[in-house]
Amino acid sequence: MRPAKSGILVLATTAGLLCARTAHASDVAAAAAAFRRAQAADLGGDHRQAAELYEVANGIAPSPEALRAALRARRSAGDTEMAATHAESLASLYANDEESTTLAKTTLGELASTLLRLEVSCKPGHCIAVVDGSASSAESRRVHVFYVKPGIHAVQASFGGSTTAPRQVDGAAGQRRALEFVAPPVKRPARGPRPTPEQGDAPDAAPAGGLAPIWFFAGAGATLVLAGATTWSGLDTLAARDDYDRERTEAGYQDGLSRERRTNVLIGATAFVGVGSAVLGLFFTDWSHGAKSRAGVQAGVLRSHQGTFVSIRGGL
Repeated sequence: MRPAKSGILVLATTAGLLCARTAHASDVAAAAAAFRRAQAADLGGDHRQAAELYEVANGIAPSPEALRAALRARRSAGDTEMAATHAESLASLYANDEESTTLAKTTLGELASTLLRLEVSCKPGHCIAVVDGSASSAESRRVHVFYVKPGIHAVQASFGGSTTAPRQVDGAAGQRRALEFVAPPVKRPARGPRPTPEQGDAPDAAPAGGLAPIWFFAGAGATLVLAGATTWSGLDTLAARDDYDRERTEAGYQDGLSRERRTNVLIGATAFVGVGSAVLGLFFTDWSHGAKSRAGVQAGVLRSHQGTFVSIRGGL
């Protein structure tokens, strides 16, 4: 019984994007489970899978230990760009931690001269940097620092519901390039004058140009609930796998298959509802309607080397 690797990664990273960053007890437990799986993969020689699982653990409950482990696994797997990028994050986030800063300095001293360093800043607010069609990370930030192979690259910035035009950057090994992106204006469809309440329009009804934002909020809420259930189911499936490895029985095998099927169904439901909510928010919702829409809720769908992500940000 072997749960699909890509499925486990998608559910964990999706949950990491949609949930708050505060490490509650459940987050710590989920991160610890992912960390244990990463250690097992590392010992088994599958360093790339180990790195991905360490990154999942760090995404759920950030820690210098998880990030250092992800860096080392990336180096063992030959992923020098990601290793150098993790080194930059260690130096920035854990400047007061001697072990982290030493590892970061050593790594960058060995790798930075062979790679191109890119720094992408976003105005106003946060964005996700997109390089050659793939997101550099799953996290939205004001400033992104990462490494790529020397050469020509197309760089964009995704501000939730809007993405900038690509800009070409060319650089040799050891060079640094800095790019600044400003969020493009959000285009709104032209509409005629809205009917007044006296003309029979209910105060909370959606205008003719699109759906009321409440439908998007409902979809986003359903996505959060499904993401939590999917995370629980995935961890439960991993626990069943560990139990089966210790005592291989037919009953354990069938139980593991049942849990895996449940997890796969939840993964599909989470992705379907999440993408549907994003599409609803991007193309069918009239964000000019009501006070809540002016809070700046934005949604987007991005792909990266770690999977496909649905991003939802802004205040309600």
